[in-house]
Amino acid sequence: MSSAQSPTRTVALQLRTRAEVLASRGGLPQAQALLARIKATWSETLSDADRRKLLKLQARLAMNSGGGDEQTAAVLEEVIALDPLDGDALMMLAVLFYGGYTVMLRYKPAIHWQTMIVALTFSATVTSIPFRRGIAMSRIATATFAPSAPDA
Repeated sequence: MSSAQSPTRTVALQLRTRAEVLASRGGLPQAQALLARIKATWSETLSDADRRKLLKLQARLAMNSGGGDEQTAAVLEEVIALDPLDGDALMMLAVLFYGGYTVMLRYKPAIHWQTMIVALTFSATVTSIPFRRGIAMSRIATATFAPSAPDA
């Protein structure tokens, strides 16, 4: 029996869909309770894709109920660890971090605005170097070089 025809997967999928409907209609506490029940009952039998969707729904529910905290960031980081190219999870994590940034702007030092922009740009550049280096190294590792033209 394939995983697509598994009765436990079908039930978990139906319940996840119902939790998404509850969340979209404003039933956040009910959706969170259903999500907790799904995770407690079927967490071992779910595929990676279903688990990723459940984690994203959990993060979305936490953010909608005003709980955008370290736990929500940890859930989103787990989703990104499962699939680094998951755009929804990356955008939710960006929203979470931008919210923290805007809250922390209240405590910025009393310096000229241009100095602040230069400092933020410099720190963003320095912290992005490992990512750029990783991208460059992966491109070098997977590069296919075109054969040279034969000498005539």
